[in-house]
Amino acid sequence: MTQQHVPVGVPGGRPISPIGSQPADDQPTESLLQGVEDQLDQLDGQDLQDQVPAFDRMHTALADALARTADTGGPPAPGQPGA
Repeated sequence: MTQQHVPVGVPGGRPISPIGSQPADDQPTESLLQGVEDQLDQLDGQDLQDQVPAFDRMHTALADALARTADTGGPPAPGQPGA
């Protein structure tokens, strides 16, 4: 499986999940988390040089999963706290 990562903020780029082949925003959260677990299970059998990119992929997948928990409600009404 070929994995690619397009940094967020690159014009025309769309972040691709480093764990799996679908764009990160198209994968179910459970799939992202399962991918992290799978990566953790494989760390013992990897050389140290291969572990660094594995941790980078896991970090990205966890950040993608966590971002989905953010409150994306509309802006506060005028006069409300945070306005």
